[in-house]
Formats: sequence, structure tokens, C-alpha cells
Amino acid sequence: MPNGAATTAVFISGKGSNLNNLIKFSKFKNYPYCVDLIISNTSKAKGLVYSKQYKIEKKIIKYDKKIKTDNKILHILNQKKIKLICLAG
Repeated sequence: MPNGAATTAVFISGKGSNLNNLIKFSKFKNYPYCVDLIISNTSKAKGLVYSKQYKIEKKIIKYDKKIKTDNKILHILNQKKIKLICLAG
């Protein structure tokens, strides 16, 4: 991760074209963010392939019980020290 880059989580649900662009731009020198986590509500999201391609951690979180799921997501984001969230799906 570049110095000073905001740790970032990207939420996806589909093919991940926006995610791919976010990752590509984050690789530029002195870019203000670094994609550290990919979160999807489905394991069928085609964009999850970028997790393996770019060696980025992924989490698949089924959204069933709102409060329980929200708390689980918040816990993961806090644990990873995420400063920025992008919705890309």
C-alpha cells in the first residue's frame, strides 16, 4: 500500500468492471487509495476473479438479517481499518 493511501473496501454484486477500474487506477504512483478488500453479497459475482488476480482479500456476506449483517460488515471494516468504501455494483 502506498504511503498515505486510504485503505478501501469495494462492494460488488456483478461482473466487476467498475472494481477493475478502481484497482487499476489505485496502482498509479501516489494514488490516494488502495483497494484492500472486496465484499460481495453473492459468490456468483464475476468480479470476484479480481480478488485472485490482484491478490486482494474478499468476503462474501449473505445479507439475511439486517442488524446482524450490518454489524458483521462493520466489524470486518473496522478490523481491516477501512477508511473508504466504494459501491461498484
